[in-house]
Amino acid sequence: MGRGMNTRNIVFSDFYCTKCGNKVLSLPRQKGKERLAGHLKNLYCPFCKEEHNCCEIKQFSKYDYIDFVTEMVYNNFTEDGQRKMSYGKLKQEINNGTRERKKALFNGRVSGIR
Repeated sequence: MGRGMNTRNIVFSDFYCTKCGNKVLSLPRQKGKERLAGHLKNLYCPFCKEEHNCCEIKQFSKYDYIDFVTEMVYNNFTEDGQRKMSYGKLKQEINNGTRERKKALFNGRVSGIR
């Protein structure tokens, strides 16, 4: 019996374009030889008709499609498709900005009441 890939040991990763946000392809990866979720891979996007980085998203991982969309909304990718800052750092910045905005709104309401 050969040592080929066993189908039970395959996980599919979806790749999304960092420029347009569309799903480019699904790629089978062997368990144990997977990349980290959020991994960037240089692929051809049929929607943009260009080759640039695509973000890897796996089911049931810490980095999912919502995290990718968050990075797209906050413009965390450069024109080359590289990250401007790590996703963890971006989440911290988002949370800190939210807290500061809430404090400013609260202070504005309190000063307006006086």
